[in-house]
Amino acid sequence: MELTVIRRAMIEHATSERTAREDVVIERMAMERAVIELVAMERTMIECVAMECTVKKSVGMECAATERTARECTTIESAATALALA
Repeated sequence: MELTVIRRAMIEHATSERTAREDVVIERMAMERAVIELVAMERTMIECVAMECTVKKSVGMECAATERTARECTTIESAATALALA
């Protein structure tokens, strides 16, 4: 009977050790996944900033083009008015 108790205690101890090792592995995997997610999030943020800069630059270029077109139209209109008056 005493041997059975000792054997049961040893089995329980081995089981708890295995469970502890499994818990450590699971925790390590969770930490690795968290780090991977963090890196991905940072990369996404960098990409978003880059896209935002590109959009701003594009809008700036469009704005400049619109202003240039408006100036050209004004110049043409002035020339047409001068011709009409001449």
